[in-house]
Amino acid sequence: MTMRLQSLVTAAAIVLAATAVSADASRDEIARVRAEIKANGLAWTAGETSMTLLSPEQRGAMLIPLAQMREERELFPGQPARRPPPPARAVAFAPEDPVFTWRDVNGEDWTTPITNQGQCGSCTVFAAIGVVEGMANVTFGDPDLDLDLSEQNLLSCGAISCAEGGTARRAFRGLVDNGGVPDEACHPYTATDGVCTDACADIAERRVPLTGWDYVVPHTGHPHVPPTVEQVKAALANGPLATSMIVYSDFMAYQSGVYAKTPSATEQGGHEVVIIGWNDANDSWYAKNSWGATWGDQGFFEIKRGEAEFAGSDTAWATVDVSAVAGSFAVSTAFVKVTLKLGSDKTATRVVTLTRTSGTAALPFRVELGEDAPWLSVAPADGGLTGDAGVDLTLTFDESAYDGGLGTVYENVFVVGENGVSRTVRAALGLSKPVADAGTDTDTDTGTAQDTDTGDLDAGADSGNGSKSSSACGCTSVGRAPRSFALVAFLFDLLF
Repeated sequence: MTMRLQSLVTAAAIVLAATAVSADASRDEIARVRAEIKANGLAWTAGETSMTLLSPEQRGAMLIPLAQMREERELFPGQPARRPPPPARAVAFAPEDPVFTWRDVNGEDWTTPITNQGQCGSCTVFAAIGVVEGMANVTFGDPDLDLDLSEQNLLSCGAISCAEGGTARRAFRGLVDNGGVPDEACHPYTATDGVCTDACADIAERRVPLTGWDYVVPHTGHPHVPPTVEQVKAALANGPLATSMIVYSDFMAYQSGVYAKTPSATEQGGHEVVIIGWNDANDSWYAKNSWGATWGDQGFFEIKRGEAEFAGSDTAWATVDVSAVAGSFAVSTAFVKVTLKLGSDKTATRVVTLTRTSGTAALPFRVELGEDAPWLSVAPADGGLTGDAGVDLTLTFDESAYDGGLGTVYENVFVVGENGVSRTVRAALGLSKPVADAGTDTDTDTGTAQDTDTGDLDAGADSGNGSKSSSACGCTSVGRAPRSFALVAFLFDLLF
């Protein structure tokens, strides 16, 4: 055996031995935690997770130095107090409700996919971006918008590093100073500090900006006051929140249930997560973590109130502006109408113009009809916006393809762009008296005149109406975890 081969074999043996020792230690640790959970009547389950398989050094690399977290909680002010705006879409809950989670509001999940920060103490960044992504869904009014925003850009271009995390204050102030955060593709996550100049060239046009942030209880004196349960609930009514907590050794093995530390658990470090709801029956909070989908309850967890210094004085909200999302565009009108005589076999056309509202890169789009309406067709069915030029969509109304009676029928035309951004045009075909009943009416309308009855409708700038999303996630071991996406059309009623 050559010396080189012998060295490789020896190295491999050392790695295997270390892995076996680590696995044994993990099993022993889980057994101890399970025994203490049972002995103390705690209501959670421990087992092997993505974190228990790591060495103590690897686990520590994913946390914030505890002294730093506590210092930042107490020493630094926030922003001038602002009241967060209400959600874009009415939700069926109130702070007095006994159970609430943004994972299930009116049967829809408004959170974004679970992420994995990897071997980097970037939990602060992941919590802040998790709040921004969730608030984008709420603000846009689309639970499936799910913008995939760049944690790396905030990590590389802000006052945060893998070795020094900090609380939400650093992250939100960094996002304000940077003018927002771009999409993941602009600056992909590497689980390293990276360099700011690695971002894409058109980053300025791809940022989602913050419109404000503050602590749930503004920091006006010392010591800073932690929020009450009622204050946290009221803030959660507007969207997810960022907060810090202490990570104890047994938390690494958490799989499900209501976490409360076991008697022999020891402090490991600080951590930032996203609060997404509560359960009064369990006296608990629901939260989203950044340790991947193989930790906890598919990446989420529930924690006893008052445990691990969770939801302390640094619990913070943020608001965002999604109007400048790269790939955003507007339609020249949100409502078009044609009136034809039943049985005339006439056609008529209307033109709707797409125009860009942000960005300069080529913007693909596709057109989809909300229902089966053979009397309406749209051309082109797909295409792209380039530069400042708009694109005309021709809507053709064909009375001969309609098999109903008198009255008006409606169809939603969805124009879908990137990042799930969508605009909706409400198309109406009005059917007047049949030709046989028209008497001496000599109407020769060929449908070339534009009906000007548009009501009081928005001209397409409101991104919350009729939005839907179709996305794909190219995921790796760090960053965003896989999640299936469905194309969802939100039909809305307009007053004409």
